[in-house]
Amino acid sequence: MQPPTPHPSHLRVASTTLAGVLLLLGALTLFPIVVAIFNDRAALGALLALGALEFAVLIGLAVWLHRHPMQLVHPASRVTATGLGWIAALAFPLSGMIAVSPEAGYATIALFFVVMWLLPIGWGSFVVAGLAWLVIAGQTVHHGASFGTFAGVTVSALLAVGIMVGTRALIRTSEANAALVRELRAAQSNLAASERETGRLNERSRLGRELHDTVAQHLSSIQLLLGAAQRATSPEVAAEHVDAARNAAADALTQTRAFIRDLTPPQLADTTLAAALGRLATEAERELPGTAAVTCRLELRGEPRPAPMAVETALLRVAQESIANARGHGKATEIHLALEYEPGGLTLEVSDDGIGFDADGWFASPHDRADGTGYGLTGMRSRLETLGGFAVIVSEPGEGTLVRAHVPTPDRPATDLTEVTKER
Repeated sequence: MQPPTPHPSHLRVASTTLAGVLLLLGALTLFPIVVAIFNDRAALGALLALGALEFAVLIGLAVWLHRHPMQLVHPASRVTATGLGWIAALAFPLSGMIAVSPEAGYATIALFFVVMWLLPIGWGSFVVAGLAWLVIAGQTVHHGASFGTFAGVTVSALLAVGIMVGTRALIRTSEANAALVRELRAAQSNLAASERETGRLNERSRLGRELHDTVAQHLSSIQLLLGAAQRATSPEVAAEHVDAARNAAADALTQTRAFIRDLTPPQLADTTLAAALGRLATEAERELPGTAAVTCRLELRGEPRPAPMAVETALLRVAQESIANARGHGKATEIHLALEYEPGGLTLEVSDDGIGFDADGWFASPHDRADGTGYGLTGMRSRLETLGGFAVIVSEPGEGTLVRAHVPTPDRPATDLTEVTKER
């Protein structure tokens, strides 16, 4: 099983922390060299050589951590030859520098933290204790015993172990919370999908009942009346049956028109999608309290033609959601709508000059806002996918946002049933 991909924010925090520790180790490695420049030039050559070796190891460790991001996010949970190798490589030049200069002992403060990251708690504590004992022994042998050396190294080791134990506990708590959030989001997604499916089934049942109680009943009556007219023995009786059938057809037509009106969004009632988008662009330019003035333009491409009501409704909803996001979240001042009539479908593009956002990161880990919003982009995609279409959202922080929605349509121009009924 592959380990979970670390979240970018976790990587940033962990990489910044480790970078700080490595920079501290580098600075403390330079300290004895600077002291030697002013006080002990005889030891300067050896310190420069050992310091250069230490910096080479530090650079190599930084590159390795960059190429192994999981080592950045999670401290080691088991002993590895790689971890032991890096610790030995860092400790070897420092041991030589400690033999030459007592000031080099300060660098072990940062080294202890690196050890506790590259090894599990038990082994890390053991290695830190061993290194602390070796530092105290080396300082005593080469520079004489002192209480300050013993106390400083001991306290540094204890602090490193204690801080890293606390850090690991915080990481475990954070990971547990992140896992809980993922489970809640999955449950929320499943619940939303279940509710959408229930809504579709309920709507399908309602439409079935409406069609049965209106069109089907009238068609049944018309069939019976026309059959009676066909069997009638006199023209007068046949005419009566035909008139009754015509009246039933008129009633069915009236009820069908009302039925269609109920299914049509108010913005598309008695108008085209292009006209509805034009009105939407005009409304978007109205100044609202707390928002900047917006310029919104509509561009039409291709030969306009009617499309199925479901397609026009879906694209209208995409435009509404995109404009609302551009004004409310993106702080845009310019919005551009482009509706293109293609041979195989309709494409709507909505672009703005707002502040943008991390679209890839958002869809990888959707953000549910505290005010209950945050479902619009997901709902937009779901609506288009049910029609066989798709939505592409392209955005980067500071770069604005582009929404491109495409829905396929039948090869032949769709017929608006409302217009057909008007002709009767």
